[in-house]
Amino acid sequence: MSRRRNRRNRNQAWEKPRDLSKRNFIKIAGLTTLAAAIPTSIYVGSRLLRDDRWDFLARNDWHPITLDLEIVKERYIPVGPEIEIENKSTIEKIKKEVTPILNQEIKIRGFDQSAGYDVKVYSQIFSVPDKHEFREPVMNYCKTAIEYLYNHPKLSGLKKPSLDSLVINQGTNYEKHFQGRFFIGNSYYDMQKLKVVNKFNPEQAFEYEKPIPEHSCGSRFVVVERDENGSLKSWFIYVSAVKPHVLLFSPFSEVIPLTIDQATVRYEKQAGTKKALQAGETISESLSHVLALELSDILGIPNGKKIARESINKIKNYEKYKYVPNAIRWIRRHSMQAALDLYIEDPGKFMKAIMKV
Repeated sequence: MSRRRNRRNRNQAWEKPRDLSKRNFIKIAGLTTLAAAIPTSIYVGSRLLRDDRWDFLARNDWHPITLDLEIVKERYIPVGPEIEIENKSTIEKIKKEVTPILNQEIKIRGFDQSAGYDVKVYSQIFSVPDKHEFREPVMNYCKTAIEYLYNHPKLSGLKKPSLDSLVINQGTNYEKHFQGRFFIGNSYYDMQKLKVVNKFNPEQAFEYEKPIPEHSCGSRFVVVERDENGSLKSWFIYVSAVKPHVLLFSPFSEVIPLTIDQATVRYEKQAGTKKALQAGETISESLSHVLALELSDILGIPNGKKIARESINKIKNYEKYKYVPNAIRWIRRHSMQAALDLYIEDPGKFMKAIMKV
Protein backbone atom coordinates (compact mmCIF):
# COMPACT_ATOMS: atom_id res chain seq x y z
CA MET A 1 0.00 0.00 0.00
CA SER A 2 2.73 2.47 0.89
CA ARG A 3 4.48 1.92 -2.45
CA ARG A 4 1.25 2.50 -4.37
CA ARG A 5 0.49 5.60 -2.32
CA ASN A 6 3.99 7.00 -2.96
CA ARG A 7 3.51 6.55 -6.67
CA ARG A 8 0.23 8.43 -6.51
CA ASN A 9 1.91 11.21 -4.58
CA ARG A 10 4.56 11.58 -7.25
CA ASN A 11 1.84 11.92 -9.89
CA GLN A 12 0.01 14.51 -7.82
CA ALA A 13 3.20 16.59 -7.67
CA TRP A 14 2.63 17.36 -11.35
CA GLU A 15 -0.83 18.86 -10.77
CA LYS A 16 0.06 20.61 -7.54
CA PRO A 17 3.71 21.74 -7.26
CA ARG A 18 5.37 21.27 -3.92
CA ASP A 19 5.22 24.24 -1.54
CA LEU A 20 2.89 26.06 -3.91
CA SER A 21 2.25 28.77 -1.36
CA LYS A 22 5.93 29.72 -1.53
CA ARG A 23 5.80 29.88 -5.31
CA ASN A 24 2.81 32.15 -5.76
CA PHE A 25 4.51 33.74 -8.71
CA ILE A 26 3.65 30.73 -10.90
CA LYS A 27 0.63 31.16 -13.10
CA ILE A 28 -1.63 28.43 -11.78
CA ALA A 29 -3.69 28.45 -14.93
CA GLY A 30 -0.63 27.82 -17.07
CA LEU A 31 0.55 24.86 -15.04
CA THR A 32 -2.97 23.45 -14.82
CA THR A 33 -3.34 23.69 -18.59
CA LEU A 34 -0.08 21.86 -19.13
CA ALA A 35 -1.01 19.19 -16.62
CA ALA A 36 -4.41 18.65 -18.19
CA ALA A 37 -3.00 18.48 -21.70
CA ILE A 38 -0.53 15.67 -21.02
CA PRO A 39 -1.75 12.16 -20.21
CA THR A 40 -1.29 11.00 -16.64
CA SER A 41 -0.23 7.58 -15.46
CA ILE A 42 -2.63 4.69 -15.89
CA TYR A 43 -3.16 2.22 -13.03
CA VAL A 44 -4.65 -1.25 -13.16
CA GLY A 45 -4.91 -2.58 -9.64
CA SER A 46 -1.58 -1.61 -8.12
CA ARG A 47 0.39 -1.87 -11.35
CA LEU A 48 1.66 1.21 -13.15
CA LEU A 49 1.24 0.58 -16.89
CA ARG A 50 2.65 3.73 -18.40
CA ASP A 51 3.53 7.35 -17.68
CA ASP A 52 3.86 9.08 -21.06
CA ARG A 53 3.29 12.72 -20.19
CA TRP A 54 6.96 13.60 -20.65
CA ASP A 55 7.62 11.48 -23.73
CA PHE A 56 8.29 14.60 -25.78
CA LEU A 57 11.34 15.26 -23.57
CA ALA A 58 12.57 11.68 -23.61
CA ARG A 59 12.44 10.69 -27.26
CA ASN A 60 15.16 9.71 -29.65
CA ASP A 61 13.30 9.79 -32.95
CA TRP A 62 14.28 11.35 -36.24
CA HIS A 63 12.53 11.92 -39.51
CA PRO A 64 14.48 10.63 -42.55
CA ILE A 65 16.85 13.46 -43.48
CA THR A 66 16.82 14.27 -47.18
CA LEU A 67 19.58 15.92 -49.16
CA ASP A 68 17.29 16.75 -52.06
CA LEU A 69 16.31 20.41 -52.43
CA GLU A 70 13.11 19.71 -54.35
CA ILE A 71 11.88 17.12 -51.84
CA VAL A 72 12.32 19.64 -49.02
CA LYS A 73 10.29 22.24 -50.94
CA GLU A 74 7.58 19.72 -51.71
CA ARG A 75 7.22 18.17 -48.24
CA TYR A 76 7.99 20.87 -45.71
CA ILE A 77 6.71 24.24 -44.57
CA PRO A 78 8.29 27.64 -45.35
CA VAL A 79 8.52 29.84 -42.26
CA GLY A 80 9.33 33.49 -42.83
CA PRO A 81 10.72 35.05 -46.01
CA GLU A 82 14.13 34.73 -47.57
CA ILE A 83 16.45 36.72 -45.31
CA GLU A 84 19.77 38.14 -46.39
CA ILE A 85 22.65 36.76 -44.34
CA GLU A 86 24.80 39.58 -42.98
CA ASN A 87 27.32 37.66 -40.90
CA LYS A 88 30.56 38.12 -42.84
CA SER A 89 32.20 34.88 -41.74
CA THR A 90 29.09 32.89 -42.73
CA ILE A 91 28.96 34.63 -46.12
CA GLU A 92 32.63 33.93 -46.82
CA LYS A 93 32.24 30.29 -45.83
CA ILE A 94 29.31 29.80 -48.21
CA LYS A 95 30.93 31.73 -51.06
CA LYS A 96 34.10 29.66 -50.70
CA GLU A 97 32.06 26.48 -51.09
CA VAL A 98 30.24 27.57 -54.24
CA THR A 99 32.63 29.96 -56.05
CA PRO A 100 33.77 27.32 -58.61
CA ILE A 101 30.11 26.58 -59.39
CA LEU A 102 29.24 30.28 -59.73
CA ASN A 103 32.18 30.81 -62.09
CA GLN A 104 30.95 27.91 -64.20
CA GLU A 105 27.42 29.40 -64.26
CA ILE A 106 28.82 32.75 -65.42
CA LYS A 107 30.69 31.00 -68.23
CA ILE A 108 27.70 28.89 -69.31
CA ARG A 109 25.43 31.95 -69.47
CA GLY A 110 27.93 33.83 -71.59
CA PHE A 111 28.37 36.57 -69.02
CA ASP A 112 31.52 38.69 -68.75
CA GLN A 113 34.02 36.47 -66.91
CA SER A 114 36.46 39.29 -66.23
CA ALA A 115 33.90 41.53 -64.49
CA GLY A 116 33.40 41.73 -60.76
CA TYR A 117 30.18 40.32 -59.33
CA ASP A 118 28.18 41.19 -56.23
CA VAL A 119 27.10 38.05 -54.41
CA LYS A 120 24.41 38.19 -51.73
CA VAL A 121 23.43 35.14 -49.69
CA TYR A 122 19.89 34.47 -48.47
CA SER A 123 18.47 31.93 -46.04
CA GLN A 124 14.96 30.57 -45.48
CA ILE A 125 13.59 28.10 -42.94
CA PHE A 126 11.58 25.09 -44.09
CA SER A 127 10.05 23.39 -41.06
CA VAL A 128 9.52 19.67 -40.54
CA PRO A 129 6.18 19.22 -38.69
CA ASP A 130 6.44 17.32 -35.43
CA LYS A 131 4.68 14.03 -34.76
CA HIS A 132 1.00 14.56 -34.02
CA GLU A 133 1.13 13.04 -30.52
CA PHE A 134 3.86 15.48 -29.40
CA ARG A 135 2.41 18.73 -30.72
CA GLU A 136 0.03 19.65 -27.92
CA PRO A 137 2.28 18.73 -24.96
CA VAL A 138 5.22 20.56 -26.54
CA MET A 139 3.07 23.64 -27.11
CA ASN A 140 1.83 23.62 -23.53
CA TYR A 141 5.33 23.22 -22.12
CA CYS A 142 6.52 26.22 -24.14
CA LYS A 143 3.59 28.35 -23.02
CA THR A 144 4.17 27.40 -19.38
CA ALA A 145 7.89 28.17 -19.64
CA ILE A 146 7.19 31.61 -21.13
CA GLU A 147 4.65 32.38 -18.41
CA TYR A 148 7.20 31.30 -15.81
CA LEU A 149 9.81 33.60 -17.35
CA TYR A 150 7.55 36.65 -17.38
CA ASN A 151 6.12 36.09 -13.89
CA HIS A 152 9.35 35.27 -12.08
CA PRO A 153 9.58 37.31 -8.84
CA LYS A 154 13.35 37.66 -9.10
CA LEU A 155 13.56 38.72 -12.74
CA SER A 156 12.00 41.94 -14.01
CA GLY A 157 12.43 44.37 -16.90
CA LEU A 158 11.77 41.81 -19.62
CA LYS A 159 10.02 42.95 -22.78
CA LYS A 160 6.76 41.05 -23.09
CA PRO A 161 5.33 41.01 -26.59
CA SER A 162 2.08 39.31 -27.46
CA LEU A 163 3.46 35.99 -28.69
CA ASP A 164 1.21 34.04 -31.02
CA SER A 165 2.27 30.41 -30.54
CA LEU A 166 1.77 28.04 -33.46
CA VAL A 167 2.57 24.39 -34.03
CA ILE A 168 3.63 23.77 -37.62
CA ASN A 169 1.13 21.59 -39.47
CA GLN A 170 1.39 19.98 -42.88
CA GLY A 171 0.03 22.03 -45.76
CA THR A 172 0.51 25.46 -44.17
CA ASN A 173 2.66 28.36 -45.34
CA TYR A 174 4.15 31.11 -43.18
CA GLU A 175 6.30 33.02 -45.66
CA LYS A 176 4.17 36.11 -45.05
CA HIS A 177 2.27 35.59 -41.81
CA PHE A 178 5.20 35.28 -39.42
CA GLN A 179 5.51 38.55 -37.50
CA GLY A 180 5.81 38.12 -33.73
CA ARG A 181 4.99 34.44 -33.86
CA PHE A 182 6.46 31.57 -31.86
CA PHE A 183 6.67 28.58 -34.21
CA ILE A 184 7.21 25.01 -33.04
CA GLY A 185 8.29 22.19 -35.34
CA ASN A 186 10.27 18.98 -35.20
CA SER A 187 13.38 20.46 -36.87
CA TYR A 188 14.10 22.50 -39.98
CA TYR A 189 16.08 22.84 -43.19
CA ASP A 190 18.10 25.97 -43.90
CA MET A 191 17.60 26.69 -47.60
CA GLN A 192 20.36 28.92 -48.93
CA LYS A 193 20.24 30.94 -52.14
CA LEU A 194 22.87 33.18 -53.74
CA LYS A 195 21.95 36.16 -55.92
CA VAL A 196 24.75 37.10 -58.32
CA VAL A 197 24.87 40.42 -60.21
CA ASN A 198 27.51 41.90 -62.51
CA LYS A 199 28.69 45.13 -60.83
CA PHE A 200 28.94 46.95 -64.17
CA ASN A 201 26.09 45.32 -66.05
CA PRO A 202 23.08 44.53 -63.79
CA GLU A 203 21.34 42.70 -66.61
CA GLN A 204 23.90 39.93 -66.17
CA ALA A 205 22.36 38.39 -63.07
CA PHE A 206 21.22 34.98 -61.87
CA GLU A 207 20.24 33.05 -58.76
CA TYR A 208 21.82 29.85 -57.50
CA GLU A 209 20.29 27.61 -54.84
CA LYS A 210 22.58 25.31 -52.92
CA PRO A 211 21.39 21.85 -53.99
CA ILE A 212 21.98 20.20 -50.61
CA PRO A 213 19.99 21.89 -47.81
CA GLU A 214 21.37 22.02 -44.28
CA HIS A 215 19.29 20.22 -41.66
CA SER A 216 19.18 21.60 -38.10
CA CYS A 217 17.63 20.63 -34.76
CA GLY A 218 18.36 24.00 -33.18
CA SER A 219 16.08 26.89 -32.25
CA ARG A 220 16.32 30.44 -33.55
CA PHE A 221 15.32 34.00 -32.82
CA VAL A 222 15.07 35.33 -36.36
CA VAL A 223 15.38 39.04 -37.14
CA VAL A 224 13.70 39.75 -40.48
CA GLU A 225 13.96 43.54 -40.57
CA ARG A 226 15.17 46.47 -38.51
CA ASP A 227 14.13 50.11 -38.73
CA GLU A 228 16.45 53.03 -39.52
CA ASN A 229 17.54 53.17 -35.87
CA GLY A 230 18.46 49.51 -35.74
CA SER A 231 15.47 48.51 -33.61
CA LEU A 232 13.49 45.36 -34.28
CA LYS A 233 10.80 45.86 -36.92
CA SER A 234 9.85 42.30 -37.80
CA TRP A 235 10.92 39.00 -36.27
CA PHE A 236 9.80 35.50 -35.31
CA ILE A 237 10.94 32.61 -33.14
CA TYR A 238 11.39 29.03 -34.31
CA VAL A 239 11.78 26.18 -31.80
CA SER A 240 12.87 22.66 -32.74
CA ALA A 241 11.25 20.08 -30.50
CA VAL A 242 13.05 16.88 -31.45
CA LYS A 243 16.06 17.22 -29.11
CA PRO A 244 15.24 17.36 -25.37
CA HIS A 245 18.36 19.36 -24.48
CA VAL A 246 17.28 22.02 -27.01
CA LEU A 247 13.57 22.09 -26.21
CA LEU A 248 14.02 22.33 -22.44
CA PHE A 249 15.76 25.73 -22.80
CA SER A 250 14.38 27.19 -26.02
CA PRO A 251 11.25 28.89 -24.64
CA PHE A 252 13.62 30.95 -22.49
CA SER A 253 16.68 31.36 -24.71
CA GLU A 254 14.77 32.46 -27.82
CA VAL A 255 12.50 34.93 -25.98
CA ILE A 256 15.19 36.67 -23.89
CA PRO A 257 16.78 38.24 -27.03
CA LEU A 258 13.71 40.45 -27.35
CA THR A 259 14.90 42.21 -24.19
CA ILE A 260 18.65 42.28 -24.81
CA ASP A 261 18.60 43.02 -28.56
CA GLN A 262 19.40 46.74 -28.39
CA ALA A 263 22.26 46.20 -25.95
CA THR A 264 23.68 43.53 -28.28
CA VAL A 265 23.37 45.83 -31.31
CA ARG A 266 25.25 48.60 -29.45
CA TYR A 267 27.96 46.14 -28.46
CA GLU A 268 28.30 44.90 -32.05
CA LYS A 269 29.24 48.43 -33.16
CA GLN A 270 31.99 48.49 -30.52
CA ALA A 271 33.35 44.96 -30.57
CA GLY A 272 32.23 43.41 -33.87
CA THR A 273 29.71 40.77 -34.86
CA LYS A 274 31.54 37.74 -33.49
CA LYS A 275 31.94 39.09 -29.96
CA ALA A 276 28.41 40.50 -29.92
CA LEU A 277 26.98 37.14 -30.99
CA GLN A 278 28.99 35.40 -28.28
CA ALA A 279 27.83 37.88 -25.61
CA GLY A 280 24.18 37.54 -26.59
CA GLU A 281 24.34 33.76 -26.51
CA THR A 282 26.15 33.82 -23.16
CA ILE A 283 23.53 35.85 -21.31
CA SER A 284 20.58 34.09 -22.97
CA GLU A 285 21.82 30.54 -22.45
CA SER A 286 23.02 31.08 -18.87
CA LEU A 287 19.72 32.62 -17.76
CA SER A 288 17.87 29.85 -19.59
CA HIS A 289 19.88 27.18 -17.79
CA VAL A 290 18.95 28.54 -14.35
CA LEU A 291 15.30 29.02 -15.31
CA ALA A 292 15.02 25.54 -16.86
CA LEU A 293 16.46 23.93 -13.72
CA GLU A 294 13.92 25.76 -11.57
CA LEU A 295 10.98 24.86 -13.79
CA SER A 296 12.08 21.24 -14.07
CA ASP A 297 12.02 21.01 -10.30
CA ILE A 298 8.60 22.64 -10.02
CA LEU A 299 7.00 20.50 -12.72
CA GLY A 300 8.79 17.33 -11.68
CA ILE A 301 10.29 16.70 -15.10
CA PRO A 302 12.04 13.30 -15.07
CA ASN A 303 15.76 13.73 -15.74
CA GLY A 304 15.22 17.48 -16.20
CA LYS A 305 18.35 18.34 -14.25
CA LYS A 306 20.33 15.68 -16.06
CA ILE A 307 19.21 17.05 -19.44
CA ALA A 308 20.26 20.54 -18.32
CA ARG A 309 23.73 19.40 -17.24
CA GLU A 310 24.26 17.41 -20.42
CA SER A 311 23.23 20.42 -22.49
CA ILE A 312 25.95 22.57 -20.95
CA ASN A 313 28.51 19.85 -21.63
CA LYS A 314 27.37 19.71 -25.27
CA ILE A 315 27.52 23.42 -26.03
CA LYS A 316 30.56 24.57 -24.06
CA ASN A 317 32.93 23.29 -26.75
CA TYR A 318 31.47 25.72 -29.29
CA GLU A 319 33.19 29.11 -29.43
CA LYS A 320 30.04 31.19 -29.10
CA TYR A 321 28.97 29.24 -25.98
CA LYS A 322 32.35 28.81 -24.28
CA TYR A 323 31.61 31.33 -21.50
CA VAL A 324 28.14 30.05 -20.63
CA PRO A 325 29.48 27.96 -17.67
CA ASN A 326 31.25 31.09 -16.34
CA ALA A 327 28.02 33.07 -16.61
CA ILE A 328 26.06 30.39 -14.76
CA ARG A 329 28.56 30.47 -11.90
CA TRP A 330 28.39 34.29 -11.83
CA ILE A 331 24.57 34.20 -11.69
CA ARG A 332 24.66 31.75 -8.79
CA ARG A 333 26.96 34.09 -6.85
CA HIS A 334 24.94 37.18 -7.65
CA SER A 335 21.52 36.79 -9.29
CA MET A 336 19.70 36.53 -12.60
CA GLN A 337 18.55 40.13 -12.23
CA ALA A 338 22.10 41.35 -11.64
CA ALA A 339 23.27 39.53 -14.77
CA LEU A 340 20.47 40.93 -16.93
CA ASP A 341 20.92 44.48 -15.61
CA LEU A 342 24.67 44.42 -16.15
CA TYR A 343 24.28 43.09 -19.69
CA ILE A 344 21.72 45.73 -20.65
CA GLU A 345 23.99 48.42 -19.18
CA ASP A 346 27.06 47.16 -21.05
CA PRO A 347 27.55 43.69 -22.57
CA GLY A 348 31.32 44.27 -22.50
CA LYS A 349 31.27 44.78 -18.73
CA PHE A 350 29.13 41.67 -18.35
CA MET A 351 31.60 39.55 -20.32
CA LYS A 352 34.57 40.89 -18.34
CA ALA A 353 32.78 40.18 -15.07
CA ILE A 354 31.95 36.55 -15.86
CA MET A 355 35.46 35.81 -17.16
CA LYS A 356 36.79 36.47 -13.67
CA VAL A 357 34.68 33.68 -12.18
